[in-house]
Amino acid sequence: DDLSLIAVQGPKAKEKAATLFTDAQRQAVEGMKPFFGVQAGDLFIATTGYTGEAGYEIALPNEQAVDFWRGLLDAGVKPCGLG
Repeated sequence: DDLSLIAVQGPKAKEKAATLFTDAQRQAVEGMKPFFGVQAGDLFIATTGYTGEAGYEIALPNEQAVDFWRGLLDAGVKPCGLG
């Protein structure tokens, strides 16, 4: 009830998501292999996607989710539904 999950997948997903990370968060995920995750500040950032594309699944406090999502949109991420 306290967390939201945002998945960012695609050829430029990591690059675009990293624009919203702090320096410490960028360092924490640098070189992270598939099926790993790390707590970095308020974010839990994982590479556990099932789409076959590079990307992150980001768990974050609900109160930060809307601003984070808007930041992704501003970075050029295009929304799509995953089922």
